[in-house]
Amino acid sequence: MLTKNNTIKFGIFILILLFVGYFIDRVEVKYFHNYSFPTFFTSIFLLFALVYSMFQSDQKWSFKKILTLGIIARVLLFFASPNLSDDYYRFIWDGTLILNGYNPFLYLPTEVIEWDNASKMGFTQELYKGFNSQIYYSVYPPINQVIYTLSAFVGNGNVYVSALVMRFFILTMDLGSIYFLYKLMRLKNIELKYLLWYALNPLIILELTLNLHFEGAMIFFLLGAIYFLETKKNVYAGLFWGLAISTKLLPLMFLGFLINHIKFKQVLQVGTIAVATFLVLFIPFMHPEVVGNVGDSLSKYFGYFEFNAGIPYLIRTIGYQFYDYSILFKALPFLKNLFLAYLVLFSLSNLFVKKPLSLVTQIYWTAMFYFLIAGIMHPWYITFIIPLGILANKKAILIWSWHVFLSYSAYQSVDYQENYYLITIEYAVVIGAVFYELIFKSNEKQENVVL
Repeated sequence: MLTKNNTIKFGIFILILLFVGYFIDRVEVKYFHNYSFPTFFTSIFLLFALVYSMFQSDQKWSFKKILTLGIIARVLLFFASPNLSDDYYRFIWDGTLILNGYNPFLYLPTEVIEWDNASKMGFTQELYKGFNSQIYYSVYPPINQVIYTLSAFVGNGNVYVSALVMRFFILTMDLGSIYFLYKLMRLKNIELKYLLWYALNPLIILELTLNLHFEGAMIFFLLGAIYFLETKKNVYAGLFWGLAISTKLLPLMFLGFLINHIKFKQVLQVGTIAVATFLVLFIPFMHPEVVGNVGDSLSKYFGYFEFNAGIPYLIRTIGYQFYDYSILFKALPFLKNLFLAYLVLFSLSNLFVKKPLSLVTQIYWTAMFYFLIAGIMHPWYITFIIPLGILANKKAILIWSWHVFLSYSAYQSVDYQENYYLITIEYAVVIGAVFYELIFKSNEKQENVVL
């Protein structure tokens, strides 16, 4: 049982969560209504404050209690329409393509909508106008495509029903993430109350369960892979790592860190199974044009767009002091090469460091660095760092998981306009927290999750 105070706090938490989930909407009109962003961000602040208050209480927590609270918070949002992101329209579009026998990596939405029988095949104007990536080929890996297809099949043209199908899968895997995180926390002797920062984290609940971002699936598979590595079940570790890559490609770049933690023969085993899993799942989509199309879409996306970028915006601002144009087109390739060099050096750190960081800590700092220098940083991108931060005893990501909601200030009018003052506050706080952990917390004893 919860204490009386925590029962009241959780009740208020649920009421605010339901308000955000069912009464604040950015998708239908493409922007926040008058005054709704301040209301939205105030609600987010209150949600985090309530979680912090429960975390600081003298409640005796158990896994069952925390899991129950996490289930209640997610299930009560089950029937809400996604209200912060319209990406799910594109997910359903891809699934509809597959249902009709077409490879989503080969056909642009702008082409498909012009087909004579497009509407009869399920490519309606409602679906087409719902997302904003009409000029891009799909870039979503195979696990996602399977779920998109199932949702399109069950929905049969009903966008809302298709969204509920996707939510069922994401919610289920998110609960699985809570389980794997709990198991890893027990192995590392982390106080159980820290699990609250994942189970009730507003960013996790709103961006994954409510707004259907598949980082939720990646978190499940990645935590599973780390758990199986810790328990010496390398085949399962490789399989889960491959499934994580098959959901989001990002975990692929962390495979090299295994060199620092397990024998080279085991690295080959885990790596081979992971890559083989991805390739097998990708077989149905293989075509000579796929790599070029996906590369073209990614280069357009990252080349044409900027959003909530931390260090890149700082570089651009400094550049304007010397040039009358943005220097980001020059700076971003440099930052990319800098990150690749960092990745290689971090992967080989055992050659020149007596005791390398734990696997979880290496992934944590790499992901933080990656998103601090990224030209596009949507709030849901950092969700997978939250459980890593809990395992690595890092607080900067928890602070970011609150402040990242400031980026939604860009959607306060039809004319998309970022508020650079708020972005400055976001990154000043986050970078400050990062430096604090690097300088003042770097000498704290840390246990390896993976030996």
